[in-house]
Amino acid sequence: MLLYPTVKANTNVQSRVALVGPRKSGISLLARCFIHEILDPADSYIFWVNARTQQSIEQAYDNIVERTHTHFNIKTSTELIYYLSWQIKTDWIMIFDSVDHQTAHYLASQNRLPQGLRGRILFTVEDQSCLGILGPPQIYRVPEPEWLEIIDSLASRLIASFVPSNFHNPPRDYLPETRFMELVTKESIEAELRKIEDVQTNPVDENQRSSPHPSKSPRHRDHM
Repeated sequence: MLLYPTVKANTNVQSRVALVGPRKSGISLLARCFIHEILDPADSYIFWVNARTQQSIEQAYDNIVERTHTHFNIKTSTELIYYLSWQIKTDWIMIFDSVDHQTAHYLASQNRLPQGLRGRILFTVEDQSCLGILGPPQIYRVPEPEWLEIIDSLASRLIASFVPSNFHNPPRDYLPETRFMELVTKESIEAELRKIEDVQTNPVDENQRSSPHPSKSPRHRDHM
């Protein structure tokens, strides 16, 4: 499982994982899918942080504090980070989406990453080189966009189905439940797995990429 890498065997090390890939690969959606696959929101906490700017990070922390201050008995983001690091008794995960060099430096230098062994941290990044000061985490590569197009990915169809909302502050897109139910069926997932299997078992080498219908095999996962 993605968020239970082999390094988790050392219980003295917080689990930190990074999904590395271009934004067009649907990396944020993949992060959401991984999280909800392995964690039950009923008995764990899932926190989402837009990490594109310092301001968006602090806004996300303020939103988390607003939602949890009564239950956690906290008033500030500093108290939240301390609580998650040393006091909480429940499993949690915090996703830092769209980290770059500037925000990675901010998170590390300003101690804006909760520590605690009950928690896990997931980063999504385009540029792997910004991860050195963040752990470093274990790295998983997301397939290039052209590979996703070749397999006509379910993720691509889901992303295309997102619509703007007017009930979030700041505004953000969302996937209507009815559209999700139409797309994510047992049959569609099985078909998706068959396409991935075909690409993996029938790779095309570099010399064949000039053919009218080239295929590319996905990158394998890297571990740090």
